[in-house]
Amino acid sequence: MAGRVRVLVAVPALFVALVAALLGQLLVLPAPAGHAVSHVSGPSGRASPSDRVVLIGVPGLRWGDVTEDSTPTLWRLAGEGSAGSLTVRTVRSLTCPADGWLTISAGNRADLAGNECAMPPEPDRSGEGAIVPGFAAIRRTNGDTPYASRIGLLGDAVRRAGGCTAAFGPGAALAAAGTDGRVDAYRRSLTQATPADWSRCPLTAVDVDHIARAYLRAGVDAEAEGEQALTEEQRAAAVRQADRALADILRSLPPDTTVLLAGVSEVTPPSHLHVAIAAGPGPTGEPYRSTYLTASSTRRPNIVQLTDVTPTALAALGIPVPAPAVGSSWRPGERHGGPTDAVVRELSGQDVAAQTMRVAVPPFYVMLVVGQLVLYGIAVAALRRRWYGVARLQALAWTRRLALACAAVPVASFLANLVPWWRTGQPMPALAGAVAAADVAVVLLALYGPWRRYLLGPITLVAGVTGLVLAVDVLTGSWLQLSSLMGYSPVIGGRFYGFGNPPYALFAAGTLLAAAGLAEWQRRRGRPRAAVAVVTALGIAAVAVDGWPTWGSDVGGVIALTPGLALLGLVVAGRRVTLTQLLLFSAAGAAVVAAIGYVDYLRPPDSRSHLGWFVEDLVSGNAGTVILRKVTAMLGTLGNVWLTLLVPFAVAFLVFVLNRPERWRAPALRLAFERAPMLRPGLLAVLITSVVGFAVNDSGIAVPAVAAMLTVPLALAAGIGALELDEAEPSPTPRA
Repeated sequence: MAGRVRVLVAVPALFVALVAALLGQLLVLPAPAGHAVSHVSGPSGRASPSDRVVLIGVPGLRWGDVTEDSTPTLWRLAGEGSAGSLTVRTVRSLTCPADGWLTISAGNRADLAGNECAMPPEPDRSGEGAIVPGFAAIRRTNGDTPYASRIGLLGDAVRRAGGCTAAFGPGAALAAAGTDGRVDAYRRSLTQATPADWSRCPLTAVDVDHIARAYLRAGVDAEAEGEQALTEEQRAAAVRQADRALADILRSLPPDTTVLLAGVSEVTPPSHLHVAIAAGPGPTGEPYRSTYLTASSTRRPNIVQLTDVTPTALAALGIPVPAPAVGSSWRPGERHGGPTDAVVRELSGQDVAAQTMRVAVPPFYVMLVVGQLVLYGIAVAALRRRWYGVARLQALAWTRRLALACAAVPVASFLANLVPWWRTGQPMPALAGAVAAADVAVVLLALYGPWRRYLLGPITLVAGVTGLVLAVDVLTGSWLQLSSLMGYSPVIGGRFYGFGNPPYALFAAGTLLAAAGLAEWQRRRGRPRAAVAVVTALGIAAVAVDGWPTWGSDVGGVIALTPGLALLGLVVAGRRVTLTQLLLFSAAGAAVVAAIGYVDYLRPPDSRSHLGWFVEDLVSGNAGTVILRKVTAMLGTLGNVWLTLLVPFAVAFLVFVLNRPERWRAPALRLAFERAPMLRPGLLAVLITSVVGFAVNDSGIAVPAVAAMLTVPLALAAGIGALELDEAEPSPTPRA
């Protein structure tokens, strides 16, 4: 008893020590290079990284459009400057040209009110400048959205610093106008430009809309699938026109001008990744030269966001970035060190992967859910039907293998990204083949490793591989989650690093079941203290990996995972579990998240993660808007028919198995609980974490549904394994 007490006392002490160490490390983490803008100043005469910034927007421009022969200017700029993929997602799923320009104006997601996907309105000339019509209404509409975007933020910031704004084209006027809707100098087209126009103002925006206009002339409905409305030759001709216009602009610019080129929007569905190139002096004076383009907002070496354009332009001018702007500065990243064609191929390959995911994800989830339901039916038949002799053993064995195969599919979908399937000529078959190969590898490892001699050995292996793969992934940059079947899409732009909610659900379920399996193994060896130590160590590691800002960066995940870990740890330690204890552990998890979030908030804005920005929202009074947006998103997930369909079947099955296993005619799961007592608290821990995860994550129903995709097949595999062991052991008396 004294040893157990010492272990239980050591657990919270070790937890507190780990949190203190993590917080200490966070306090001394340096800000990423290229983000300190407070030491520079604006166009009022003080020193700044660049005297002027020219922002060139080309709606619809993608890396697949860029070739050495047809777009020599873009090709040269991509090789000499810093190049990256640009995600342009704003308020709506399809970012129209006006939406993209307004997002740059606000430094936050914005759109042009109305249901139609509109081109920017033509400004009304006013002296040398112009006024955007209906600008006040656009500002009000965007201010009332959940993003509370402040249209005109970019133009106002430049004016407050003593500068002016210039624009070529209606889209550029939307971006450069202040809150009064006025841009100080305006030209309708590049043909009206004079040499003085390029040095008149610190900030000049240019709308190179040849691709968008080509679709408009063809009569394409911007919200319909109009990808084939233009032939390849017609689209290529429009891109060549845009490239020639870009060449004219670059020849006209004064030296040491910072050039930011962005494919600011879509033209027709579907959504893609777009071109982002920066050239000239960067925000710290370091030039954009022969590197990939990166930003703290994505933490990706070659992916940036449209919302990053605004802080980049202001930082390059030495102007402080207003708080409502949510992005971070583009900065030179890794040197690509290769020919331009390798750079373009790498960046266009990212869009190929994203487009493959767009097509593959919906049917993948349908097949996954249907496969799970079919597995439930097969398992029920195998357990309840009166099989005899070899046929019974074979039926049980194949059902168990099928259950393990189903449980391994989620982790296999991430392991598939270890091979560059998107670089093949047939990415969809290559992806399917990679997932199938990874699934087979995990199942073979589970069935034929030395752990197969233990009842929970195979399921512990599958659960452990799932948790370990995802943990290593977030520790090394979340490469496996990006553009994966159960991860996140750079086109949607909801998350670029850390745990997405479906991967989190798998990580949490896998960790809890693996901890239960390892605890069972230690208890069977007569080492109860080691069992407690295993659960404690895995629990602390899981909380750290999930909640640490530079790793999982998951607010709700820690809150949901903590009560599940607490229940499992208390049962393994032989303690009675009460609701009060679980609530206290949940509060402790929330306190840890709050502490890490506050310290993250103290770091420079460009260095913060999701946790730090949420604290910023609390301090600024915007947290209610953020929470409302997340709650709305959470409730909206109930409209996902397939995931919502799976949950009641899975939860009802788990509750039935946990509470009344004797009702099964074949006592498979009762035998599993008897042979491996830690299985029951492991499943209960997953159930609790899933329910809490549903409530505190904006992916809502996806958390319990995805957790069930791993947990229920493994529970079935354990039950059938127990039944197989029972069949192999002669019984002195017949069973009822």
